[in-house]
Amino acid sequence: MSKRKASLESAPKLASIFTKKVKKLAQADDGSQKSWKFVCWNVAGLRACVKKSDFSEILKEQPDIVFLGETKCKEWPNEIEEKFKDYSKTLVISTEKNGGYAGVGMLSKVAPLKIHKGIGDPEFDTAGRLIIAEFVEFFFVGSYVPNSGAKLVNLEKRGRWEALLTEKLKSMTMTKPVIYGGDLNVAHEEIDLKNPESNRNKTAGFTDQERGWFTEMLEMGFTDTFRKMHPEEKKYTFWSYLANAREKDVGWRLDYYVVSDRIMEKVKKSEIMSDVKGSDHAPINFLDLIYGEAFVDDDTVMGILKRVRLENCKIPLSLQFKLDGLKKKFLSEVKTYNDLRYVIPSNHSDLDPSVWEELFLKSMDLLLEKERKFGV
Repeated sequence: MSKRKASLESAPKLASIFTKKVKKLAQADDGSQKSWKFVCWNVAGLRACVKKSDFSEILKEQPDIVFLGETKCKEWPNEIEEKFKDYSKTLVISTEKNGGYAGVGMLSKVAPLKIHKGIGDPEFDTAGRLIIAEFVEFFFVGSYVPNSGAKLVNLEKRGRWEALLTEKLKSMTMTKPVIYGGDLNVAHEEIDLKNPESNRNKTAGFTDQERGWFTEMLEMGFTDTFRKMHPEEKKYTFWSYLANAREKDVGWRLDYYVVSDRIMEKVKKSEIMSDVKGSDHAPINFLDLIYGEAFVDDDTVMGILKRVRLENCKIPLSLQFKLDGLKKKFLSEVKTYNDLRYVIPSNHSDLDPSVWEELFLKSMDLLLEKERKFGV
């Protein structure tokens, strides 16, 4: 057997993905939608969940996007196919335990422009834990974050996940606003679980490390929507099946929506649907009224530009713009963060977002430097 063949056979098999698209809407259709409703729910096994819940409470919310975590299935149950027949469907299937482990799924009234599966590392992507859906005005990131395990045996692995995810979120939020939701497997503050003292640094989800990673993410420019809107409310999203924990409300808040800071003021609702049964987690819902509106002021855009100070920056001639043209575009067209992409030449429109963002920032830095030197 050749070395190449042997290495291929020994490589971990990544989670599979399949998407059913109801209809592909044009960007104008997506971008003109001014309000979006989201529901995230860790269903703890979708086939079991549909036998306990008819999803009527979810459908009553008329969500635009439904993200389901810990689906543990290889195909959509017939009940979901029927009840969400008008939704685009994406299911990321774990290759572990014959598909009966982890896994995530997304249902969307508007078919995303692009779907990305996984975090980009085989250590995690065999389980099928992440969906990134790009829409005209934002990224939706749905996640079922790895648990640090009994006796914290997986805490180091969890740290590697957090490092990878942080880089992704950092890159995306500079391109478009990010809405990050799902079972994030952390109780960030003491208010987020019933018994903080007995669980501190003993139980997965309430270690100093996990809480610190969440804090670091927020400090990058993100907001926990529920805690921002309900600063003093003790409300949980997860209860153990043991000892009637749900009836006694001995729970944890492990499920979140985290959004780019710059869109938080547009969030109208962030709630926990505690009465919905069918899983050991409650669904969380979220409503915003952002999109189709201009939400970037000059100070904010200039703040972004000032983050990049590149000395002796050399831009290939093919990527240099006439200074007047670039300045005109900047002043007249950059009204939303999504507009940043349109200052890159059209022949580079297929570049990875982080690449064209970097090109834009370098070009603007060059412009500002010439303005300082020559008064252009």
